[in-house]
Amino acid sequence: MAAIAEYYEQGVRPPTPADAVASRYGRLATNGVLPCGEALDELVKTEVDRLVDCSLGSDGAALDWDLLVLRSLAAFSAAGLVGREEALACSKRIKADIKPGRLDAEIRIAGTERDYTSATATPRRDMNPALAKRLGIDPHRGLKPSEVANLLNGQRADGGLIEGRAHQSASLPLAHIFGLDPQRRPTRGELEHVLAGRKGNGEILPKLEAERALRRFLHAFGVKSKVLASEEREQILCGRTADGRELNDRQYQVALETSKSRIGYIDLTFSAPKSVSIAWAFAPTAAERAIIHQAHKDAIDSVMLAIEKEVGRASKGRSARLGYEAGSIGWVSFDHYAARPTVEVIRTDEFGQPFTELHRLTGTKGRVPGDMQVHTHVAVPNVVETPTGRAGGLDLAQLEGRIHEWGRAVSSLPCLEPARSWCSNGA
Repeated sequence: MAAIAEYYEQGVRPPTPADAVASRYGRLATNGVLPCGEALDELVKTEVDRLVDCSLGSDGAALDWDLLVLRSLAAFSAAGLVGREEALACSKRIKADIKPGRLDAEIRIAGTERDYTSATATPRRDMNPALAKRLGIDPHRGLKPSEVANLLNGQRADGGLIEGRAHQSASLPLAHIFGLDPQRRPTRGELEHVLAGRKGNGEILPKLEAERALRRFLHAFGVKSKVLASEEREQILCGRTADGRELNDRQYQVALETSKSRIGYIDLTFSAPKSVSIAWAFAPTAAERAIIHQAHKDAIDSVMLAIEKEVGRASKGRSARLGYEAGSIGWVSFDHYAARPTVEVIRTDEFGQPFTELHRLTGTKGRVPGDMQVHTHVAVPNVVETPTGRAGGLDLAQLEGRIHEWGRAVSSLPCLEPARSWCSNGA
């Protein structure tokens, strides 16, 4: 079974706890060592808070304070960031009961075992080589945090510009373009100037800038046709949307301050069915846990191939006047294994309608653990590589109304049946 586990966990392995903390906190070290005393205490508490959100005991119960501190200090020590004696001194300062022998044993574990509480950035294994080269990605190794940050920002992994990709600049807020005060509603006179393509004070804007800004303004206030009807114009001049809907001050402010940001990537999140997460959490052996997890990853890969056919189309000509050219996409996935502990708070909006707010619980020292929930974030850079060597953007219009459909597809694929049978057989 060990060989089977290795087969099903092929690819990039989760890091060891030592590797994970080195990546997370290494930038704070001086000559390879973290500061001592209170500064170290705060870093250990930060790591403990992170573990609270994503760690459970083998029986599904929350980990106690002493064990959370032990694992955090052991990881720091195994990474060489903290000496053994300083780790023991830190445990005393933050009132955790840790024996030297137990710390030594945990340090050995932190340097060898896999850390399922830390997400590993795993590139698409069968990524088009031309696309991988364009993005500066090696598909056969995990990505560093800095490389991930660059990709999500619409750049190459090394921070350079993506060759052949058109770079759209972000747009300014409407209030800035039209010279309006976002802290108050514009007057009727100011709105008349805006609808004429001028600044609120009547100052003339450059023609192209005026046309683009006015289109955005009309869209923000619900105008769907290319020609503004007289009834719609009057509603907007009265401070309403084009269809007569009243706007409160906050809604009006949002409309004026909204800017259009450059889209560097999209994030698709796929959660395993609850039965699969339970089967994974309580699998009696590492091999069985690996098989269940691989079934989840196989299901995501199948759905991503279908998504690629939908969004992997690079437009030809401005606004796709010449149609589209199918191509390939890449992605980087992050496996998470627990849901963040939250509490539901019921509130009422300004229209008297109830809604639910989810608040993350922090500072609980493990008393409120995150529930087991195997899920994967798939970050897809906004780049399409075509067979002709062109680089375009994703056809994001194809996402509309399809997100939940693709999420359900992951749960219904046959490759998850082995995981379900594990659960039904008492795993």
